[in-house]
Amino acid sequence: MADRGRYDAVPPIPSYEEAVASGTLWSGDDQFGHSEDYGLLSPSPVLPPANAGRQHRGGYRPPTVETDDEASDWTSGEEDETAEVRREIEQMEVDDSDTAAARRRSLMRLWHRRMESLPFTFKLPHWATPWRSWNVSMPSVTLPRIPGFSQDQPGFYGDSMPSSRPERPHWLQWLPRMESSTVLLVIVRSFVAAVIIGVIYLIFSTDLLTSIARKMGSGVHVSPEHLRMYLQSHLSPSEMRDTVQHFTSYAHIAGTEGDYELSRDLHRKMLEAGLDDVSLEEFYVYLNYPREGGRAVEILGDNAKVEWSAKLEEDIHSSVAAGHQTFVFHGHSKSGVATGPLVYANYGRREDFNYLTEKNIAKDSIALIRSGGSSVSPALQVRAAELAGCKGVLIYSDPGDNGFVPGTSQNGPHMPGDAVKRASVSNGNLIIGDVLTPGWASDKGAMRVDPKETQALPTIPSLPLAWRDAKALLQRLKGHGIETAKEWKGAVPGIEGWWTGNSSSPIVRLRNEQDEEKKQPIWNVYGKIEGSEQSEKSVIIGNHRDAWAYGASGPHSGTAVMLELVRIFGALRLEGWSPLRTIEFMSWDAKEYNMIGSTEFVERHETYVRQNAMAYINLDSAVEGTELHAAGSPIFAKALMRVLEHVQDPASNVSLHELWQTRSASIEPLGMDGDWVPFRDIGGTSVIDLKFSGHKYPADSAYNTFDWVDKVGDPGFAYHHAMCQVAGLLALELADRWVLPLDASEFGSALLSWTQQLANWIAQHGAAVAAGLDASPLVKAAQEYKESAKSLGDWEQAWEAIVLASGNWESNAVGGQRLDYNDRLSRMETLLLDLEKGTGLAAGTQFKHAIYGPRLWPDSDSKNDDLFPGIRDAVVDGNMDEARKLLERTTAVVKDATLDLQS
Repeated sequence: MADRGRYDAVPPIPSYEEAVASGTLWSGDDQFGHSEDYGLLSPSPVLPPANAGRQHRGGYRPPTVETDDEASDWTSGEEDETAEVRREIEQMEVDDSDTAAARRRSLMRLWHRRMESLPFTFKLPHWATPWRSWNVSMPSVTLPRIPGFSQDQPGFYGDSMPSSRPERPHWLQWLPRMESSTVLLVIVRSFVAAVIIGVIYLIFSTDLLTSIARKMGSGVHVSPEHLRMYLQSHLSPSEMRDTVQHFTSYAHIAGTEGDYELSRDLHRKMLEAGLDDVSLEEFYVYLNYPREGGRAVEILGDNAKVEWSAKLEEDIHSSVAAGHQTFVFHGHSKSGVATGPLVYANYGRREDFNYLTEKNIAKDSIALIRSGGSSVSPALQVRAAELAGCKGVLIYSDPGDNGFVPGTSQNGPHMPGDAVKRASVSNGNLIIGDVLTPGWASDKGAMRVDPKETQALPTIPSLPLAWRDAKALLQRLKGHGIETAKEWKGAVPGIEGWWTGNSSSPIVRLRNEQDEEKKQPIWNVYGKIEGSEQSEKSVIIGNHRDAWAYGASGPHSGTAVMLELVRIFGALRLEGWSPLRTIEFMSWDAKEYNMIGSTEFVERHETYVRQNAMAYINLDSAVEGTELHAAGSPIFAKALMRVLEHVQDPASNVSLHELWQTRSASIEPLGMDGDWVPFRDIGGTSVIDLKFSGHKYPADSAYNTFDWVDKVGDPGFAYHHAMCQVAGLLALELADRWVLPLDASEFGSALLSWTQQLANWIAQHGAAVAAGLDASPLVKAAQEYKESAKSLGDWEQAWEAIVLASGNWESNAVGGQRLDYNDRLSRMETLLLDLEKGTGLAAGTQFKHAIYGPRLWPDSDSKNDDLFPGIRDAVVDGNMDEARKLLERTTAVVKDATLDLQS
């Protein structure tokens, strides 16, 4: 391999026995060197104690996990910040003093109005003099003379009465001796006390004074407007810049030492922020890592002599990444060596390979494919090549698909000729998460599928390439096979003609030797702020932490935003504030390997997620451009629009809401390549993904560094600041509004539209029409669902009217209805799960949503390809009986969900 000496500084991946887990590259002492890039931790690294995440609300708890960067600038002055927050809240209380007095006067007026409106009145007796000054005079009584006794006898009511009183009958001995006046006083006082107690009981039993419309739980009440102002005024772009710089200071592929050290850093920052609970959760999953010198792409001449070798690795010269970048490889790729004639297969779609198969070109070849971006995943490109009979696959990043213009990284937004886009090639359309434990959590002792038996792993080797290396291969195809059509031509410069190649093409040898770990530890990090009214219900903010290299824009723009919200919300929490519902922050591991961390969490906590996760906000690649995009459930429309009105665009200084309306934007459909997938398709949670995008960037390459973000991607971190406002305010809307601001009506309308689109799609397939496939019952069910959803959404207006009419008071009965309304809103999408059957043809067991899910073979030009996937796959495959059954099941699920809305 050429230029191998350049990688001597990067040691090969150690075995478990050789691996160590201590320190970070942030220390002055370079303890690991570059071993953190690839070094694997032992199966049981030293983790924080089980109770390390328990943070007492009274103050900071010294972090139990330390990194060697504690003296760096990547720490905040928590005590100063806490004092500042205290001053802010005290000022809020002072500002509210006048309004509080006004509220008290209003409440007194309300009390009098309510008492006067009663059909009866309460009147206490009016005494002319105080009780204690009464002089009660009893009338004199002349007792009849008793024989044998005389009034003159000593001791009988005479002046000569002895000091001792006459003895009472024995049956009265137990009664206390009282004067008559005292007895009367006790009786009167008891009567008055009984009247007062009765009045109090009547007031509360008739709900006159209960459940004032203010926070009744623990914590300091802060109005939504004050919270918004505090959040927006205290966000720090410099803090987010420091976070991105720190988290990109060394490579951190999932399961390596660098990844573990960053999990400890994040765990420590959450503890220092004062969250109520911080924890680290470990899973044991199947991962692969490249061996140094184990990968090669070569053109063989006569006698199998190597005539040309691909350079493979990137030539990056960043101050951080130079000489430290990770090796080029595919996650979950097949180990082995493949040799065959080279062919060019365009984007590697099924239709591309069908064309080559018709020309007898594809079989036994090494297929060169250009990266398809979002239209087709690398996993499906490799799968299509397998089905066409290819022996191996090379996927390169074509400059035409990455905006090939002057100004490439590090001085521009686009990928240079040596940049390589890494990716996972396990088939997430069949199985997500750990491919050896589909449907259950990857605990250490869990049952596992043999890697040779799982459907999700490829059966032929593959490698990613830079277009610099692909150029040499494409040039050697000239004159072999068929000259391609225009739509097959890429933008690699210096190619005189684009040819498919055939059996006479140059012979290419692909070598991919790697280490495969069936139980490699990975680490999710969680932190949360407990809610005061519905602590069991949660709004989750999530982002993954692992990266193929440094991950500056993706994922660590999202990490910076999330940690800044942790800092702000944590400071408020230490002063006593708490939201109505719990806010959770989650850092996922191994997302790049088929969304493993988030999927394993949902699988381990499946019941909790389905019952309590009200919303999931995803922040992967939060800032990669300047145009705001939101993708996910339409149920967030109302809350998102309310938030965007308060956030300014950094460039134009107009509100993001105005820009959103100007370009007629809407919440877009989601794909199947993010950590939202297990929450939506397994847990039934409403999800939304937020990002600033709009231009290409060097994703998943070693060029995605802090330098690129700082100089090109977001100088000044202005759009990080804007995204932090959007995500933070949306979280507050969902977690701290009395009525959950999910838009039932908008979701109902969207569901009806989706069913109508499906009906039109079916009508365009002649075989489905001929088979009598009818989607009209589903459309009718969706219409009823829409009407019921609108009626449910109207309840919020009724609640507001009741509370306003009552002077901002809420009765117990109305409060209970409000909590039930919130619960029903949050489970609107959960009730669309089909727990018995699942999505349909795509492996059937993991994907449970009747509406969303993966297609076996998505349409590259469809925006709603993840809607009703089982039905669409069955129609395409000509299986009309299965399509009919799935239509009937989906209709039944929608009808059942409608009944819940109506109850």
